[in-house]
Amino acid sequence: MPTLPTTIDDAYNAVNPDVPLRKGEADPRYVYLTAVRGGDDLAALIARRIRRSDRPPSPTFVKLLFTGHRGCGKTTELFRLKHKLEQQGYFVVYFDVEEELDVADVSYLDVLVTLAQET
Repeated sequence: MPTLPTTIDDAYNAVNPDVPLRKGEADPRYVYLTAVRGGDDLAALIARRIRRSDRPPSPTFVKLLFTGHRGCGKTTELFRLKHKLEQQGYFVVYFDVEEELDVADVSYLDVLVTLAQET
């Protein structure tokens, strides 16, 4: 069992909002906040929307926008979504744009080339 933080610095480092929880719900620091977010599991809802849009006769593209202040859990929720989609047989490509590209000078071609390199 991890030791409890005893200082403000220790507490901040234990829950550093700049570090996403890559394991999602499997991370011991993850807190399931669905009840205070309106009762809907966002990752499950989005996974269902993607799955439904992928059905014949004509698959459609799902366009989503994730917004929120820094450290509110956007990336953690995206990791949860990634895990759910992989469990359903989807091939999910993840990369951090800030690590791979110059975000001050990025074009859609840069994103497409990086996406191809990550697969």
